[in-house]
Amino acid sequence: MYLLFRPDINDLIVIGSKPKPPPPKTPDLPKITLSTILSRVEEATASIYALRINNTIFVKDIPDQKVSFLRTMQKEPWHECCNTWSYYFNTPANRAGRCKLYVKNLGTVMIRYCWRRVKRPLPFIPEEPLEQVFFFNKNEDVLFPGQAKELFFTFISDKPGVYNEIWELSTCNVCFFDTMNEKFLINLTADSVENMERIKRKADKLAGKINNLATRNLIVTIIDEAIAVAISVEPQTYPYKKLLLEKEMFIMKNPVCFYHQTEVLNLSNLYTEMVPNKEWDLSITSWRAAMMDKGFDERMKYYELLRKSHLDLLKPWYEGEDLRKEKYRAVTLLLGQLADKFEGEHQKIRRLVLNLPEEMDVTQKSTMSNLILETSAMNSTIRNIFYVKIYEHVADTIEMCAGILSSLDLNRWIQFDFCRW
Repeated sequence: MYLLFRPDINDLIVIGSKPKPPPPKTPDLPKITLSTILSRVEEATASIYALRINNTIFVKDIPDQKVSFLRTMQKEPWHECCNTWSYYFNTPANRAGRCKLYVKNLGTVMIRYCWRRVKRPLPFIPEEPLEQVFFFNKNEDVLFPGQAKELFFTFISDKPGVYNEIWELSTCNVCFFDTMNEKFLINLTADSVENMERIKRKADKLAGKINNLATRNLIVTIIDEAIAVAISVEPQTYPYKKLLLEKEMFIMKNPVCFYHQTEVLNLSNLYTEMVPNKEWDLSITSWRAAMMDKGFDERMKYYELLRKSHLDLLKPWYEGEDLRKEKYRAVTLLLGQLADKFEGEHQKIRRLVLNLPEEMDVTQKSTMSNLILETSAMNSTIRNIFYVKIYEHVADTIEMCAGILSSLDLNRWIQFDFCRW
């Protein structure tokens, strides 16, 4: 059983202040002894001037100094004997390039240094730019004994070009060289080039836009040409030209519109000369294609031969007969062909309207003829279609007659360029 203790006096207040903490103990002051008298060991190491720049160590020769450890460092493999350091920057425009110079005070005396600009005009370097391109801390500074620093050089230029600056790292309180001509020189050379990646991206983007625009223009041009060809009506100088086959004209199935055999033989020999071991198919298109496959000189030679032969190629074979007889023969033949088409069209229309087979026996034909005579409406339909077809044949025959008569009157062919046909 636990009992809670309660004081007899409630609300007890203690009046007073908090005791202060004890004061901190101060360390004992060091004993500093100033003396102008140095021992030989202290005197030998009291005034050593030594400076390391990158991998080169410079020591000021003073008699009675112990610098053997510095001489040992100068014999190390990494040591370099030089007093000039060159830095080369190759960066795109508006891009920064950076390098560093390592310096360290290896002596026992503080070294104060500053920067001085050295002007040496170079023949391949243009005049000095108006704006600054090399940036580093040009203020005077000091190196305490044992202190090391990294001095950074930064190059940036907004214009492409070649730049060069030479700076001297001058020590103010000591000279490490025997003559004043020797100096610590920092040679800064830079090439600011075009940003090829950025230019390539812009060129690719521009090429893409040009290709898209060219493709669009090409498609529009092709569509315009197709529409123009579709809606334009090209007049035919000789309407019958596309209704007659070249093969029929060559083998003289048509008694008027065939080619001159002498010129046909001449063109055949020329085709064999152009394409050995191959027979001409009597087509001007294939002859012209073989001519276009040749070189320029040979193509022009065969072009002249074709142009001369073509003048006589389409002349009628019957040169000695009267022109009126030729016209009469041609028109008679065309009218005869027209009359032959009457019967053929009538039979074709009957088969199409009545869905008749192409080959029928005599009994079937007589039966179908009676059926047609009994059906007046169907007979009227066949007659109307027959009139329309005969009208087309008559129009074509008139066009062919006009073309044949015009060709016989002119007795020549219109000249044109075979290479652009």
